[in-house]
Amino acid sequence: DKNVLNPIKNQGNCGSCWAFSATGALEAQYAIATGKLLSFSEQELVDCSWGYGDIGCGGGNMVHAYQYMQDHGIDQESTYPYKAGNNKCQDPLAKKADGLPIGEVNGFYMLPRTDAALMKALVAAPVSIAMYADTAFQLYTGGV
Repeated sequence: DKNVLNPIKNQGNCGSCWAFSATGALEAQYAIATGKLLSFSEQELVDCSWGYGDIGCGGGNMVHAYQYMQDHGIDQESTYPYKAGNNKCQDPLAKKADGLPIGEVNGFYMLPRTDAALMKALVAAPVSIAMYADTAFQLYTGGV
């Protein structure tokens, strides 16, 4: 499909890759389902999903992010912009006017760690992934 991905976003100096992975897959899934491409708030996840086991810029997990979005909905980036830092969670009663309300994210699941499961899932819908990037990987400059 076309027009289902936002331009690449920059997490800056914040360990929020988990939030970007979760919102990126959700943005694409929402665009496929509705024909409308939105940009969801990574900052809301960084600030507000601590009770789910995430620690903001210190790291997190996409499963926790999806649990948060299922329980609380998610704002758009324009309403809750990215700041690349840990901030106080904004008032949940005042949000979601332009994002996804509670109940709009209605399910997610973990894939088995096999190539076949990943290929099957990718045919059906966008997938949120993570990988461990140690110092050697972060400083890598050569080919693939």
